[in-house]
Amino acid sequence: MNSPSFSKVDVNLKKKLLAEEKERTGKAKRDADDERKREMEEFKASGHGTASNIVMPQYERDTILECDREIKKPPESQYIALGWDEDSTTNKKHYRRFYPDELENVRDVLAIASPF
Repeated sequence: MNSPSFSKVDVNLKKKLLAEEKERTGKAKRDADDERKREMEEFKASGHGTASNIVMPQYERDTILECDREIKKPPESQYIALGWDEDSTTNKKHYRRFYPDELENVRDVLAIASPF
């Protein structure tokens, strides 16, 4: 009976695969953090204040199509768009800052470890 279901599990292979997966997910998280920081630096360089958790959209009139076009959008890795504007006077759309991890794990929000 040499079927795969009865064969012994190779512990060393399992440890190696788990270590590789941990390294891969860690690298992906570091890359995402670097991308978020780079996009935030570009957003700061364009003259926007970054202390705000809510950013209102800015519009410019497109004379060819006779409609309002949004300009200077915040980075999608930092802000999420909520609402929808029919034109520049509606003022329902805004962007809110979001964090990809729990707020207890984000050093920008809580400088100390959570006591809970």
